Parts: sequence; structure tokens; C-alpha cells
Amino acid sequence: MFRYIALSLALLIQGPALANRASIPFSGYELAEALAELQKVNKGVAADQFQAGAAFGYMRAMADELTAHGRICVPKSRTLLDLADVVSRDLRSRPQDHSKSLSANVFVLLALHKEFPCDAKGQPATKRN
Repeated sequence: MFRYIALSLALLIQGPALANRASIPFSGYELAEALAELQKVNKGVAADQFQAGAAFGYMRAMADELTAHGRICVPKSRTLLDLADVVSRDLRSRPQDHSKSLSANVFVLLALHKEFPCDAKGQPATKRN
């Protein structure tokens, strides 16, 4: 909980400096970089706070959207950082696919749908391989 508060405060303090930087990752490559920064923050290691915040916000928005539309069913025991780790692992497993022409949304959808499928009743299903 403290990490989230610290991250939020760091982003607020940076204020105007953020206006000159991209607000969210758009490609698989940019998402992989931002998720790496989020993982550093989670481990208490020096990181690019903007990238970490962008990754956190992006993953929150994607998780909310995919869950609301029944694309993924995440068990209640899993956290947003768990989802970020799933996407990060998936991106690292196929770096050749980090095409600038593909939206990060595609990578997030594929990774989370594979890891957190829904059964016929819209509940978390057994993971597909």
C-alpha cells in the first residue's frame, strides 16, 4: 500500500515536467520498458517514476476494461502487479514481436487472456496452455 502512495506522490510532484513526455506506452517495446520500471519500483530499486506510473495506470485501465467485458477473469487473490508481471514475462518471452506497428493493447490482451481465461459462467477458468 505504501508503494502505491509513494508512487502517486512522486507523480504529483513531477507535475509540469511530465507534459513533455509520452503519457502511456503505445508499442510492445515501450510497454516492456515501462513494465520493467514498474517492477523496479515494486522492488524498491531506483527507477523512472514516470514510466512506472504510466505502466501502473495503463495496466489498471486495461485490466478494468478487459474484466468489464468478460475478456479475462482474474482470481480475487491476484493483484495488479501480478497482472503486470504476466504481461512482462510474455513480452520478454518473444522480444521479436515488440513491433512498433502493434499496439501494446494487443500484447496485454493476449497475455492476460491466456493466463486468466473465463469459463462459460464468466468465472476464472483453468488456465489454457
